[in-house]
Amino acid sequence: MAKGVKIDGLVFDLTRIGMDDLEDFVAGLNASEFRKVAATMARCCVKCPEEWGAPGEAATFFKRPPVGEWRWKDVVDHFWATLNTSGE
Repeated sequence: MAKGVKIDGLVFDLTRIGMDDLEDFVAGLNASEFRKVAATMARCCVKCPEEWGAPGEAATFFKRPPVGEWRWKDVVDHFWATLNTSGE
């Protein structure tokens, strides 16, 4: 991953989502509708740190804390980094 946050053990497979999902993700960020953002990340997550919960569950991402290690922003940044480096 070139830029952004890298979280070991967190893997997104972007072939699992479409542009409609990405649109929901961006709209969710812009409107502070974080459940939409979490749902999009869950749809394409194939692996996450075990202590977080199940990779395919939106709650796994929605319950990330706003501060501290691997906070919400870090997870979103990791998702963006994955998106921006896919196909390289």
